[in-house]
Amino acid sequence: MLRCSIDRRFSELPFAQADLDACISFALRRIGLSIAALVMPTLLRAVRRSNAYDGLTLVPNLLYLAFGEQKITLDMTVADLSDLQRDALTAIYETEALWGLGNMAFAVGSFFDPIFMDLHFSIWDCKDLGAFLAGQIVFRN
Repeated sequence: MLRCSIDRRFSELPFAQADLDACISFALRRIGLSIAALVMPTLLRAVRRSNAYDGLTLVPNLLYLAFGEQKITLDMTVADLSDLQRDALTAIYETEALWGLGNMAFAVGSFFDPIFMDLHFSIWDCKDLGAFLAGQIVFRN
């Protein structure tokens, strides 16, 4: 009950362009990678409650704290990921409400090399992410 009241009051602030969880994730990202292990459990719970709009802020911040500047490259598999990285990608994949906007595929894709070799940017939709997490080959020529 208190959480709903705080969220509602926060959303009424003139600078609140996303929900409280998404704004907090941005602040945590700005603090830096040194706090990643400490804050990831909270952000994982937040991403599972998020939606497509607020997820556009929350997901890149969560993935930055999980991956830093590292990208998932063509030669990597799910086995190459840390538990923290796998947990972050799994939470995103399993949260159906995040995928309501096509922009989420770009937000997630920015942490991966492009699936198609002739693209200069990466688009990873829910299906591609699920296939990668299941150990399937996703990168294509």
